[in-house]
Amino acid sequence: IGFSVYTQDYRYAVEFARMIKKEMDTPIIFGGIHCILCPEEVIKEDCIDIVCVGEGERAIEEIVQSHTNTAIENLWFKKEGSLIKNPLRTLIQDLDSLPFIDKDIYYDQYSIFKKGYTISAGRGCPYICTFCASDSLNRIYRENNLGNPVRQRSVNNVMEELTIAQEKYSPQTIYFTDDVFTLNTQWLREFSQLYRNKIRLPFYCTANPGTIKDEELYLLKEAGCQMI
Repeated sequence: IGFSVYTQDYRYAVEFARMIKKEMDTPIIFGGIHCILCPEEVIKEDCIDIVCVGEGERAIEEIVQSHTNTAIENLWFKKEGSLIKNPLRTLIQDLDSLPFIDKDIYYDQYSIFKKGYTISAGRGCPYICTFCASDSLNRIYRENNLGNPVRQRSVNNVMEELTIAQEKYSPQTIYFTDDVFTLNTQWLREFSQLYRNKIRLPFYCTANPGTIKDEELYLLKEAGCQMI
């Protein structure tokens, strides 16, 4: 059973994990930003068996394929009273290689989610704001030579996912969760044209107020952005 946690919901997740452990002896894995930055704290919890200390896609795939393998990069394991700390793996640079997230399990139970489709067009942030986790994440990646933490999917890949989402869920709005959606002006030019031609839904995104350009604001408006 997997949990993805931020610092603000970590204690609640631990409480749920503890309740689950009382009912079944199923391995519980915690991942997410809090676990990447505070793995020593997380692995101490008696109800947590495995901690993901990096990106989880490949690690989860490997642990599903082999339940007994404790040599999986990005995962820390408890085993017979000892702690196995596996090394970090290189960041996934080609985000187009990842499958689209299967959201049916949520939408089938809670149809209200269908009103707004959430999507990430990229990962990472180059800025060093003191109130944010990105700078700490980037330091981990740089110190371990794990590749460029700031990555974007191709515009065509994003359009493909949104087209499928429209056919399956008929959302009313789109929300891009990227830390900074306006990192690449050339990417945004291509996105703006294709989005207004193919998707034509109001959307929300994030930007850095200190670096966003007039052209990028214009491109967002042309595409149908309602709020930054």
